[in-house]
Amino acid sequence: MEFTTYELAEFTNIRSTYAKTMYRLLKQWRTIGKKEFKIDDFKFLLNCPKSYSISDIDKRILKPIIKELAPYFKKLKVKKIKKNTRGNPVTGYLFTWKPEQTQHWIENNTA
Repeated sequence: MEFTTYELAEFTNIRSTYAKTMYRLLKQWRTIGKKEFKIDDFKFLLNCPKSYSISDIDKRILKPIIKELAPYFKKLKVKKIKKNTRGNPVTGYLFTWKPEQTQHWIENNTA
């Protein structure tokens, strides 16, 4: 059985609500080191205002996320995923970081 533990000290140091939400989402993938979000899912999960354009998302959501979460996710980066059609619309975001190393789960371990 695997589970995610949030470091309370880390979480309480994060000021941006967008960064807090992304912290919770990315911690679930901490040992994988990457997570992709489709643009609609990303906007929904972060409760992004419908009026936000891609540049608003970059400036008001992604910059604070990268700035505040960089200490907790080593080498955190965000890459825009674009569709190769007219206008190159952004279809999602790929978050990557250095995966956390964990110890193997030992069944029936009472220690």
